[in-house]
Amino acid sequence: MSSKLRISYIEGDGFYPGKIKTTHDGYAGGVEIKAVNISSISNQHYYENIKIEVEEVAGHTVLANDLFHPEGWSLKLLESYDLPEEESWNSVLSANELDLSPIGTSTAADTDDVRTVWIRLFCPGHTDPNILISKLKLKYTTKLVVNAGV
Repeated sequence: MSSKLRISYIEGDGFYPGKIKTTHDGYAGGVEIKAVNISSISNQHYYENIKIEVEEVAGHTVLANDLFHPEGWSLKLLESYDLPEEESWNSVLSANELDLSPIGTSTAADTDDVRTVWIRLFCPGHTDPNILISKLKLKYTTKLVVNAGV
């Protein structure tokens, strides 16, 4: 059994593994919002110190305390069961790190607990056509449940 967390993105009719793709109207600019689910598939492990970091936004490496992309792009993260309202996004800085609460405990794994993380990618107007990559990093500590499998 894998001790890794499962990551799947929500698209239309289901959940899919793999990369998230977005498209933007470079002339007018705009926002695209996607969601990913993070969950455990192990009945022997629990997870602490779960953190998502923004590594790259539209081809630009994000450095410590880097709030602004040189060409105006932004990527924001929020944890919420439902699609966040615009007011919620307004209180989030671009390229923010997101700390998630633990999944499972030292005495019980939890394969039903799902963290939904929303990703908001903003493209500024008058952006030239291009294929750009944004990268996130998921970090966490995996621990074995006490008496797991006994």
